[in-house]
Amino acid sequence: MIKKIAYLFFFFSLLAINACKSKKQLLHTNLPSVGIDSIYQNIFNPEHINWFSGRAKVKVTSPQGTDRFVMFIRMKHDSIIWTVIKKLGIEGGRALIDKDSVSIIYRMPEKAYQIISLDELSKSFGMTPHLEDIQSLIKGRVPNLDTTLLWNIKEDNQFYNFRSIKDDIIFDFNFDKSTAMLKNGHFIDRFNLNGHWDYDDYRIVNNIAVPFFRKYTAEFGPDNYLNVTLDFTDIELNIPNSTRFEIPPHYKKVD
Repeated sequence: MIKKIAYLFFFFSLLAINACKSKKQLLHTNLPSVGIDSIYQNIFNPEHINWFSGRAKVKVTSPQGTDRFVMFIRMKHDSIIWTVIKKLGIEGGRALIDKDSVSIIYRMPEKAYQIISLDELSKSFGMTPHLEDIQSLIKGRVPNLDTTLLWNIKEDNQFYNFRSIKDDIIFDFNFDKSTAMLKNGHFIDRFNLNGHWDYDDYRIVNNIAVPFFRKYTAEFGPDNYLNVTLDFTDIELNIPNSTRFEIPPHYKKVD
């Protein structure tokens, strides 16, 4: 159970999450097509985000069943990612991700802590996580891609469709031609890790379009999957926040 929670925290860190303070101003999609240069701007020259803070309702489904809780996440650029999960107002655990490791404090069902190196997680997930790439995904951006190795572009009536590669992982992602916003994507690697995501409920916040509804699926093998739905209610951009993370001395260390 504890290792499953550890992987769940790591999976959260891979989710694509945009950054801005929430205002319920819907983005209309019945607009003329934008130029592909606007898409390139979103991919290769996005706005700099130094601090991110957010609160989301989370639904997680796996072969073991379905769970619901609230997740708080805070991030400082090129430094840390901090998360807390709560259920019925009670904290179940918190995690801190830095350039080298994921540290987790478990409040329930037992008081314990765990420190996992990113290298160790890469063996379990079949991918090599880097803080910079994780933070890019949290900001709602694709990671830094190797466009010299693979860069394909197609289009249909609704989307610009891109394919590229990062650390032996093939990424397909689709941008809406009316809004220049990322709508869905898919990735697969040589270890057969397979996943996809969908964004909806885009809203304009401080001149930035933010998807407040996100759905993610990751498949780790036969009968081993994770479906995660996030519905964000509060998001702030570039406002420093506390990232308190102290392991109580009486907590038990677990592997």
